[in-house]
Parts: sequence; C-alpha cells; structure tokens
Amino acid sequence: MILFFTDEFMERLTAWCRTWRVGFWLQLFPAMAAGIGWLLVAVIMALHSPARVEARYIRMADEALAGEDYVNARMASERLLKLDSREREAHVLRLAKSLAGQGNVEMALAVATQVAPEGKPGFLPARLFIARTILGIHDANPKYLALAEKHLKQVLAVVPDSDEAQLLLGQFYWRVRDWNQALTQLQLVYPKRPEAALKLCSVYLALNNPEEARRWAVLAAAHFQGEAQKQPKEWLPRLQWSEAELMQTQYVKALKILDEGLQLAEHKAYHQFAVRIYSEMVLNQLNQSPTNLVERLQLLQQGLAHDPQNEFLLMQLIRLTLEEGGKEGPAQMYLKQLYQNAQNKAVINYCCGMDAWRRNDLQDARVYLIGAYNRDPDNPIVANNLAYLYGFGNPPDPARGLDMIQRVVGAHPESPVFRETRGQLLVKLQKWPEAVSDLEFARRYFTNSPALFSSLAEVYQQLGKTELSRQYQRLAESMKQP
Repeated sequence: MILFFTDEFMERLTAWCRTWRVGFWLQLFPAMAAGIGWLLVAVIMALHSPARVEARYIRMADEALAGEDYVNARMASERLLKLDSREREAHVLRLAKSLAGQGNVEMALAVATQVAPEGKPGFLPARLFIARTILGIHDANPKYLALAEKHLKQVLAVVPDSDEAQLLLGQFYWRVRDWNQALTQLQLVYPKRPEAALKLCSVYLALNNPEEARRWAVLAAAHFQGEAQKQPKEWLPRLQWSEAELMQTQYVKALKILDEGLQLAEHKAYHQFAVRIYSEMVLNQLNQSPTNLVERLQLLQQGLAHDPQNEFLLMQLIRLTLEEGGKEGPAQMYLKQLYQNAQNKAVINYCCGMDAWRRNDLQDARVYLIGAYNRDPDNPIVANNLAYLYGFGNPPDPARGLDMIQRVVGAHPESPVFRETRGQLLVKLQKWPEAVSDLEFARRYFTNSPALFSSLAEVYQQLGKTELSRQYQRLAESMKQP
C-alpha cells in the first residue's frame, strides 16, 4: 500500500518528534548528570584510594632508589610515612636508604634504628641495612663497628641461615682484622655467596699466603665477570671484577674493565677505583724504576684525569716536581695547569703544605695551609692541620690554633684526630685538666702513639698523679724503641 503524506502532515510530525526528543532529554538530563557525577567520584576515589596512593609512592621510592635518585626517593618515602600503613617499617627503611644515599649516614642510621630497637627482634632488613652501612664507612670507629656486629648477631639469632648476615659478619671480622674468624666465616658462607671470594683473597694476603690469595682472586674474577655480563649497566659487579683483577696485579686488565663500564654508563665509582689502580701503579713504578720520571708523570696524569683533586696523586706529583731539580719541567708545568682551575686551588695548596711539612719546612707549610684554609674554610682536615701548625710552628701561636680547632671539634666531637689536636694545644697552653679529657679520648684509638703517651705523662705529672705519669712515660719510651 502506498501512503501519500501532505506537507502539513510532515511538518506536524517533525515538530512533534523534535518536541518529544528535546523534552525527553531535558527530563533525563538531571538523572544523567547525577549518574556521571557519581561515576567520576567513584573513579577518583578508586584512583586515590589509600591502597593505590601507597602503591604509587612505593613504586616511586623504589624506582628512585634503584636509579640513585635519592632526593625523589626521600620525598616519596616521607609521604609514605604520612599514610596509615601496615608497612611502616619498610617505609622507614626506604627513608633511611634515601638519607644514606644523600650522604647523611648518621641520620640514616638513626632512622633505621627506630624499627630495629635494642632488646627486640625488630625489622630484620633494617638491622642488615645498619650493619651494611657501617661496614661501608671506610673510617668507621670501633663503637660503630661493634654496633654492626651486634645487629648482625641479632639477625642470626632469629634467622641462623641468613646468608646476607653471615656474609656481612665475615666482612666485619675482616674490618677488625680478626683474620682467623674472617676466614672461618667467609669460607662458611662462600658456597651460598660466591662474592665472598673477594674478601677471602684479601684475608689470605693479610695472612701472607699469596698462592691461596691468587686462587681466590681468580674465583672472584670469574664470578663477577659473569655477574657483569648479566647486568652490563650495573656498576658494582664490574667494579668488583676489576678489583679481583687488581688483586692479581693485572693493572691493564683492571683498567680496561672500568673503561668498558664507563662506555656503557657513567658512574663516579669507576673513576674512584681507577684512581686506586693508578695509585698502586705509581707505587709499583717507584719501587721498580724510580728514576724513570717520564713514566711516573704519565701514570699521574692518567690517574688525575679521573680525579684532579686526589690527594695521594697530587702529593706524588709535587714530589716529582722536586725531583726535577727546581727547573720548570713537565711535572711543574702540569701542576701549574691543574692549579689554574679554581676548584683545584685549595687541595693543591693543602698538598704543597703537607709536603713542606714532611720536609720539615714548617714556615712554607704554614703559608700553603693558610692558602688552603682561605679557599676552603669548612674543610676540617685543613683546619685541624693548620691549627696544629699554629701551635707548634715557628713562631708558635697556640691560642690561635686552639680557637681554630675548637670550631672543628664542635662540628666533629667524636673524631679522635681532632680531639688529640685540641688536647696537644691545651698541653701547650698548660691547661692540664682540660687536656686530660681530649687526650684520654684519643688514647682509645691511637694505641701506638709515643707523642700522645708522652703528653699524657706530662699532664698527669702536672696534676700530681705521679704513678700514672710514670706508667704513660714508660709506654711512650717502649714505643720509641726499634
């Protein structure tokens, strides 16, 4: 059937449809808007739920720690600690790792101790972190090292087969030079942790057993070579591989390993270890061919290219300039070239001062150290040595030296080096009671220093403690005997 529609009919139909459609949507709009609003709220709540927020910050912190981005790792860790989380102990440890990465080791240890208290099992990963961090401090004092041992033994009391704790305990014995204990512990853990071979090598070197040392060095090199090949951009396995080769005196090979690592990824640890290798090469060259000044200069230049402020290499360079006989030879020209860089001026002044001191030229030593101090007044080593020179140089000015070392000790009260300097200056100024505290503090660390024991003898003599004075004087004299 064919239907014919008039124009009027079509216009009415169109108007009705339009009205119906608009009206329908107008009536439906409030309900749709409310629905969309609740959907958005649900999505936002889902995206910002406590669990999702925590997971996001955990990912941020862990990725930043892995990438050594300690600023962002710390920020993410601090935000995690503001959440009501069941994983607070792990978040505290993340913050401690971030602080340690930024160089704030003391604060990192204090933070980690919050979840590893004395007398309780605590968070075992935090105890391992504390021990590992302390053992990584190259000049950790005996009190710190004893703390590391305590934490490791607490871990092993709970988890006796913890290979991480066993390995670190072996490293602790190595640090305190208990070679027999280190040997036993490291050999025990070696099957589970083959990286122990590197420390076993150094233990056998200390025990004067070069054949066994070489055997363990070969095993260590093979292990770390494999690890470096698995993780080509990771710096630590490659560094340990290089160290294993260095222990076999394979200098060229050890440097090549580092160079290959630098081509893959820049890392300051490669440069630091390259300096160590060049330092050993310089010492070896001094023993083998001390008159070959050209070869030694080449080694020094190569080493200083990795770190132009390395004190050992600079001292060797300064001594080389003296061997040139006062003329402006290649070593002198190279030293001047380094000195043109403003960043190097303080350390070069310091090294020149210390070399002058070594030659007993105390007047020149003071001039150079003043130059170093003026350029780097916050360097405690420079300030300490200059303070000592003020006290015992020519002319002496112990009061000025004491004023300088007071500020250093105020910033580093636990340093036996700075405390001994202050004690010696107090002796010079005849302030006997004040000197006792510093000298006795230093005596616990410097057990073989005749100058320190002589000063203690003098102090106790002045304080009327004659018998104690005699004991210290006898000890000082016994140390001076060949």
